[in-house]
Amino acid sequence: MQRFEILHNIPAPYRVHLFNCLGEALERRGYRLHVHFFGANNPDRPDSWKRSLDDARFSHQVWDGYAIRVRGSTLWLNPRLVVHVMRSSPDILLHGGIWDSFTSLLSVLLARPRKRVSWLEFNVDIPGRVKRWLLQRSNRLLVPGSKGLHYLERYMGDDLLRRAIVMPNIVDETRFRTPVSQSEILKAREVLGLRGEPGREIVLIWPARLIGHKGILEFLRHVDQETLAGYAIRIIGEGPLRAEIVEEIARRDLGAHVELVGGYIDYALMPAVYRAGD
Repeated sequence: MQRFEILHNIPAPYRVHLFNCLGEALERRGYRLHVHFFGANNPDRPDSWKRSLDDARFSHQVWDGYAIRVRGSTLWLNPRLVVHVMRSSPDILLHGGIWDSFTSLLSVLLARPRKRVSWLEFNVDIPGRVKRWLLQRSNRLLVPGSKGLHYLERYMGDDLLRRAIVMPNIVDETRFRTPVSQSEILKAREVLGLRGEPGREIVLIWPARLIGHKGILEFLRHVDQETLAGYAIRIIGEGPLRAEIVEEIARRDLGAHVELVGGYIDYALMPAVYRAGD
């Protein structure tokens, strides 16, 4: 069978599900999927994510390496993995993030797969010659959603746009079809700090890593306080902007309606958390 290999930073429940589906589809087409993870976890991700590989049905390896922290982000460097992909030359090599780690950058420069594919998630519209040069070294670009296509069209030109394939960024829907008990919903409400009777407020759930790309500070700085009447907003996540977000909620006196939930919520409880929200 031909080898389809992926370079990806860390295991995550939603990525493991995606790779399970991808592995099954590839096998039907004569490919064997193998995923190289740069590390077991990042400092700003839930510790429970380490257990997500228990559900993996694809071949994989977690490599040793260096997690280098730069302005709240983790840039992985895995020298042994770079040497491996240089020597092994897979049939297809998919970069889970072509410029978000030293490992990916070195693999773009040094590895020579038969075909190179780049997975692109454009959270911000930042043009750049280096990005264009890196993308031009890929045969295909996998883009989950229309924002990536708009980015390519606006900044990168028709040549790269023609290489784009829109691919669903899927989630495990079975987790949300399972009936959620009333006791689980009550537990979720307790975790979210919802103290009133259900239905008294419209509950908005905002799960997001606390980084600039998510726009949390912009929302808190500009939302009209009067529009928050009757709403309870719960921000769920961790990240380098935690202290600034807490300060902004206090500065604008939004605490009666907006709260930052302390720590991560276990992935298994999230269906109940969504059910507890409106």
